[in-house]
Amino acid sequence: MKLVSVLLLSSLLTLLVLAGCEEDRMFAACTFDDELLEACSLKDERTCTNFNCHVADHPTCVDKICLAYEGAEPRCTKECVPEDDDCPSGSRCTLYAYDGKREKHACVKVEDQERLLFVGCGADPSICNDVGADICLPIPSLGNMCSQQCANPCLSPDTCTEYNGSFHCMESCRANPSVCSPDERCITYGDDAFCFTTCDEGADGCAEKDDLFYELPNANSACNPHQGCPGRSFCQAWAEQGYYCVPCEYAASQF
Repeated sequence: MKLVSVLLLSSLLTLLVLAGCEEDRMFAACTFDDELLEACSLKDERTCTNFNCHVADHPTCVDKICLAYEGAEPRCTKECVPEDDDCPSGSRCTLYAYDGKREKHACVKVEDQERLLFVGCGADPSICNDVGADICLPIPSLGNMCSQQCANPCLSPDTCTEYNGSFHCMESCRANPSVCSPDERCITYGDDAFCFTTCDEGADGCAEKDDLFYELPNANSACNPHQGCPGRSFCQAWAEQGYYCVPCEYAASQF
């Protein structure tokens, strides 16, 4: 009888280990090449929508698919059928692409889908402790929400700023135009003003505004506004409190 019990326990442990190994293997980290990584980082950043990037036949993924769901880290996964519920525990069969003919679904970890960080905290900041957040931020139009600190994606005093559809490290000069160096001019853009390097008329990458010629931001100044934050959120300067993650719904309304 003892032998049978030991064998049953051994079999159960083996099944648990195999199940754990299968899940680890399915959601193993995978990488994109530089070209795809750049395309993903620039895709609709202002609204954070449609932010799914994938490789259909990835060499390191057992089930071929490498998927970065809405800005989350790329993970190996497999296609699934929503009605069959055949994804491992802790994941859901989720729509990730449409190729013009059919919807494509894959197993996506719950933690990559839900921004647990941004829960409403009302007048009780202690709620934020339960989700590992640092602060209860009053976010206009969204109310009080938990958030966490993040690092400025640029070297201070520059900030990661949307410019003509992409994001670049730029220095604001709205409050004090004298912060610009001698070869820069303080030029208004949107509701702010930034230091732009002057250039000669007709030079490559040179634009004009109000009879001033300045260099357009280029790849050398590109930045990732999502750095250090969960999917579908931005790292943004918040008043004088430093940098915090804010939901895309709020950040998008600012552009």
